[in-house]
This record gives sequence, C-alpha cells and structure tokens, in this order.
Amino acid sequence: MLLAGSITVSPQGAVQSYTVDKLATLPAPVQQLLTQNVPHWRFEPVIDHGHAVAAKAAMHLRIVATPTDKDHFALRIASQWFGNAANTYGLTIKNQTLPHYPGREIKERVSGTVYLVARINRQGKVDQVAAEQVNLRVRGPEMLMRMWRKDLADASVRAASHWTYNVPASGAAATQQAWIVRIPVSYTLHEMGKAKARSYGTWTAYLPGPREKISWLKPEASVPGSADALPDNGLYLADQSLHLITTPKS
Repeated sequence: MLLAGSITVSPQGAVQSYTVDKLATLPAPVQQLLTQNVPHWRFEPVIDHGHAVAAKAAMHLRIVATPTDKDHFALRIASQWFGNAANTYGLTIKNQTLPHYPGREIKERVSGTVYLVARINRQGKVDQVAAEQVNLRVRGPEMLMRMWRKDLADASVRAASHWTYNVPASGAAATQQAWIVRIPVSYTLHEMGKAKARSYGTWTAYLPGPREKISWLKPEASVPGSADALPDNGLYLADQSLHLITTPKS
C-alpha cells in the first residue's frame, strides 16, 4: 500500500506534525502502525545559512503486510520518501513518451514498476539513465522473474534516453549544471475496455527486486533502503529534503 502526506520537523529533527491523505479511510491496523511510528521519528537537522531550522516536506510511505499464517499479517513501513516533486523546483516534463510494453510480459501477464535514476543536463536532455530497482506484482520461478525485471528495465531505459525536460529558469536550482532525478515507471495490464487506475490506499502484490548500484550516482543522491515509496510515473529530485535517522518499527 502506498500512502502520501506531509511532515514537519523541528530544528532539532523531531516530528512537529504530520498528515496522511485519507487517513480515516485506511484500515485500523495501518492507522495504528503510523501512530506508533511517525511521531517518534528523528531526522537530521536541516541547516539553512548555518542555522538549524524547522522544515516541511511531502511524505510518501510504502506499507507492507506479510502473512504470518492463513489468518494474520505483520505490518511494517517498508520504505519512505521525504521530498517534493521536481516541478516544485521548476524542473518539468517536456516530452516523456511512454515505454513500449515488452511483448513477452504482455503475453505472460506480468506487471511491475521500474525505478529509474536519470541525469538531466542543461539542455533538458537525459545524458545518463539506469534502472535502480524493478518491483514485480506477479510471482514466478526466480529465473523468469529475473528475465521479467530485465525486460521491463531495458524498455524503460530505452524510452528514458529520449525524454526531454524544461529546466529551471530561476531560483537556486537554476544554477546547477545537471539534475539527478528519480522516475518510477509503472507497467500495468488491464482487460480491454476496463482500464482503471489503482485506488489510493488499496493493497497490491509486492515483490521487490534487488537494488542495483549505479556507478555515476553521487553519494548525496543515494538513499538508505529503497526509493520504492515514490508514486508511479512522477518526477522527483533524487536527493531527499529530509533524512530519517531512526528505523521504523513493525
């Protein structure tokens, strides 16, 4: 389950307040998990002109329910992301043509999400791109799953190498020589005439793939764990604006 909201932290890195979209509609155990965790998180203090300041950021969470027996599940916050979409900083999509859905995966009814990392240059073109992780929503033999992940990753990288963007014309981000972004690319199959987006706060199958090391990714753009809490098909600066230093509990 993917959730969205916002969080505000104090100059000392404590949680001052937070919101979760449509909280009242979520299952009670999920609400309890959030209550037990989020208020107690600690973040690295945000420094502005040499002083620690209060800071607010968009918050994205992935909740995972793992079966413990035929009637029970263990809940955990599997990943989290704190940062605003790239358009907040003036980086917007110019041309982002969807990748071609690989034929083998259509035939075998495979769906999933590819988490890309890309480097956008001053001309708004992608000069580096790689698949950092591929999550599937269909289980199969490990050899097949590796092949499915590779097919989806290759299709995403091929498409992304031709994408173009409008770069920031003003503000602090406008002085950069390049922008590192994360782009989740979702592959979803529907019955003909029955296309329907997944509703917010609903459960879906979660089969996370291994996280690949990207040689050209700068250290400040790396994140602990996984970036797979990001919503599908968005555009996000790779570096989070808040950095969590405590570990969520189950």
